[in-house]
Amino acid sequence: MLRIACSCLMLLFFSAGSLAAENAAPVKRIVALAPHITELLFAAGAGAQVVGTVAYSDYPEAAKKIPRVGDYRSLQLENVLRLKPDLIITWPGNALTAQLEKLAKLGLRIEYSDPKTPQDIADTIRRFGQLSGHVNIAEQNAAQFLNAWRALENRYASRAPVRVFYQVWSEPLMSLNKDNMIDFGIRACGGQNIFADAPVVVPQVSVESVLRLNPQVIISAGETADAKSMLPWRQWPSLAANQLGQFYVISGDDISRPVPGILVGVEKLCTYLDQAREKISAASSR
Repeated sequence: MLRIACSCLMLLFFSAGSLAAENAAPVKRIVALAPHITELLFAAGAGAQVVGTVAYSDYPEAAKKIPRVGDYRSLQLENVLRLKPDLIITWPGNALTAQLEKLAKLGLRIEYSDPKTPQDIADTIRRFGQLSGHVNIAEQNAAQFLNAWRALENRYASRAPVRVFYQVWSEPLMSLNKDNMIDFGIRACGGQNIFADAPVVVPQVSVESVLRLNPQVIISAGETADAKSMLPWRQWPSLAANQLGQFYVISGDDISRPVPGILVGVEKLCTYLDQAREKISAASSR
C-alpha cells in the first residue's frame, strides 16, 4: 500500500498564484514530497534543483543523496523552511494537508501531482521541465516514454485477453479499479482487470467475488518474500489461476509508481500474461 500512489485526484493541479507565475524565471530550489515526484523531476532534467525530498525517494541513484524532510505521514517543517524552497510539489489527498496549509500561509508555493495515465506522466514531465527551465530535455524524455508505451500496447493489442486479479493487500483483501496506472499496464498487456469497474480506486473485495470472477492470473506488488500472500489461493482448486499456476509478485518500485520506470514492471506483467496464454492454449488443445 505504501508505494501505491493515492488516486484521489490524479491530475496535475496548481496552487493559487501558480498560473500567474507561469512565465516567471525557472524555480531553483524544489522540495518533492513523494517518490514519484522526485523521479519525475529527474526525468524533466531538474534533479539538481531538488533540495529536499521524503522517504523512499530512491531513484535515480542521485536521489538517495537528497536530504529527507519527512515521509508520507508527516514533515519536519523546520527542515523544509531551512532549505528555502521556491516550490514544493506534493500529491493530493495525503496526510500532510494541515502542515502544507501552514507552509502556504508562510507564502511558500505549493503544487500537486498525481498522474494516473501514461499521458499524465508525459504531461507532468513536460510541466516540470517548464517550471525548472529544462523544456528540451523534458520534451525528449516525455516523448520517449510515450513512444515506448505505445509500442508496448501495439505489441500486445491482438493477443488473447487474460483475466487478472491485482491484489493490493491481503488482509483486508483489496484490489484496484481502472483509475490508476497499474490498470493501464494490465490493459496494455492485453489483460482484463476483474475489478476495473469497481466504484472506488482501491476497493475492498471478498474472496467469494474473486472466485466468482475467476481470474487466470493473480498479481501482487512487493518483494519476493511477499509471495506468501498468494498461498491462501492454493486452497481453491477450481480457481483458474491455481489450475494454471499463475501467481506472481512484481517489485513495487517497478509497478506501483506513476513514472517512466513503470515500463519495467509492465514488461514483466506482459511476460506473465503471455505465459498464461500459452498454458490456456495448451489446456484447450488437449
